[in-house]
Amino acid sequence: QLNTTVANEILNSLFKNSAFTPKTAYLALFDGVTEVTNTLTGSNRPQVWGVDTPATGTLNNAADFQVVASAAAAADVDGVQIFDAATGGNALTIKKSITSQSYNLGDEVLITAGNLEFTFNV
Repeated sequence: QLNTTVANEILNSLFKNSAFTPKTAYLALFDGVTEVTNTLTGSNRPQVWGVDTPATGTLNNAADFQVVASAAAAADVDGVQIFDAATGGNALTIKKSITSQSYNLGDEVLITAGNLEFTFNV
């Protein structure tokens, strides 16, 4: 689900003739309210790529999305969220809860095709 800021930008673009600036999307991994992307990968949020063309307000990853193998430490992941920057930045979506998964040092974080889904309620 898109956050309020992005939804408002889209609505302003549609109904108030204001420009909408496309965003580059980055995937953040969470354990509860704590972002653990850097803990797992030892680097910044990875850019989201390989998504389908939206249909009925839903966007999915068309291909497997593999986050760099964990390099720093172990962590649990129970949520994902899309941001507009590799670090800091603004949330573009509301955090999506996922089935909790534990990752150990050296594990790869893999989101298989079709399983990273975001919906704009239409």
